[in-house]
Amino acid sequence: PVLEGDEVWEKELLHTLIQQYADEYECEDDIYLYGEGPAGYTALEKGIDCGADAVFSQSPLERKEGMLAQLLHRRKSLPIFYVCNREQDEAVSAFVERCRQQKIRVHTDFCPSDEEGELRLIQEVMNMFEHVPAEYTP
Repeated sequence: PVLEGDEVWEKELLHTLIQQYADEYECEDDIYLYGEGPAGYTALEKGIDCGADAVFSQSPLERKEGMLAQLLHRRKSLPIFYVCNREQDEAVSAFVERCRQQKIRVHTDFCPSDEEGELRLIQEVMNMFEHVPAEYTP
């Protein structure tokens, strides 16, 4: 797909921001994105666009029907996806199935509980990122 207008500016801004943080924290080899609900979809979308190493998306909500599966056509190199589908959303299930069919690295078995607060949830996600090898294949 061709990016136009604001989409190009947004993508360039995201790359600049990631590069600034990577330089500041010396973590250019470890780019992870996280999101839940509508931000879960955005994490998947922007993780693909910026070449993230891994994306954790909890119950991602689509902007338009069928958009999740279309995200996979944006790049040749894709991150490892960790998708939590607590709501058993059909679009999320279809996205995971499409990943598996195309041999794209995807996990669906990691859905930490946020009962003890968001900070703990994010720490659990970060711990998970550290323990799953990048060469994992479904």
